[in-house]
Amino acid sequence: MLTKKDIEKIVAAQKEFFYTKSQVYSKDDWDQKFKETEKKIEGIEQRFEGIEQRLEGTDEKFLEVGKRFDGIEQKLSKLQNTVDAIALDNKNAGENFIVQNYRIERVENWAGKAGAKISVKFER
Repeated sequence: MLTKKDIEKIVAAQKEFFYTKSQVYSKDDWDQKFKETEKKIEGIEQRFEGIEQRLEGTDEKFLEVGKRFDGIEQKLSKLQNTVDAIALDNKNAGENFIVQNYRIERVENWAGKAGAKISVKFER
């Protein structure tokens, strides 16, 4: 990136070149043109300074946002683990329900057969 000194050297070299090689414009004409260019350069430099001032402290803000994202990721991970555990419990409960229903059916069948042997009617 060019520094202000680099730009000043370039402008000085351009002035020297145009003062000595120009056949169309006089030195005063070139001075006027260079003043206009220098004003434009100053305006650009001021804009860059304004941008630099606005950007000051953004690194800290990005770090803060990054920390907040890390916290959110940790909370999301915990929530995901909780949801997974609930889903597993629900699956296990469903499987247990099926097993219990099967066991109850077997007990009811046994009770019906046992009741028939002792002349007791079993109703479901």
